[in-house]
Amino acid sequence: MKGKKIYLPVLVGFIMFVTGIIYVKYSVSRPTSIQVTHNSTNTPLFEEEIEDTSVQKTTSIESEEEMVYVVHIAGAVHKPNVYTLPSGSRVYEVIELAGGATEDADLAAINLAMKIKDEQKIYIPRIGETFDKTEKENNNSISMQLEEENMHKININTASGKELEELPGIGPVTAESIIQYREENGRFQKIEDIQKVSRIGPKTFEKIKMKITVD
Repeated sequence: MKGKKIYLPVLVGFIMFVTGIIYVKYSVSRPTSIQVTHNSTNTPLFEEEIEDTSVQKTTSIESEEEMVYVVHIAGAVHKPNVYTLPSGSRVYEVIELAGGATEDADLAAINLAMKIKDEQKIYIPRIGETFDKTEKENNNSISMQLEEENMHKININTASGKELEELPGIGPVTAESIIQYREENGRFQKIEDIQKVSRIGPKTFEKIKMKITVD
């Protein structure tokens, strides 16, 4: 009986010791599994953000590529006609699209590097044609277009605050600054002078330079 009484506490202590070891191992292993789960959840979210950004960039590029100009080319080209080209194209690209210049084309009489404009007519002269005719054909087309564009431009020397606010990037405060500058310094001599007005920097000027005039 005495022997059994001695071994019983020892047995109970051994069982508690083993149980304690198992508990400690279980507790230590739990944070590891939680951390792994957390990381695996974050990774896909980061990848989705990158994909969304790339979609926005792609959309922006596509919208820029959609802007096109329609021009009429005539004279010494193989296929005189009306053609559609991306904005920013040059005269030589229109000639290429029209099948190239003919053998009697006088390409030295025109500016092949000139950027095209929407609704423009381009006349390619033939050798021996008077320059006046070529110049008249091209200048009439361009001058008519410029007159039409100027009708829609805003004169920064005479425009009211409301008219100035129609320009991209110009709000009521900036419009008032433009008017105040005019009153204090006189007329703008050239459109670039508008950058002397506070709140109008190079970025804003790039947005409005094709929409303003000083005449």
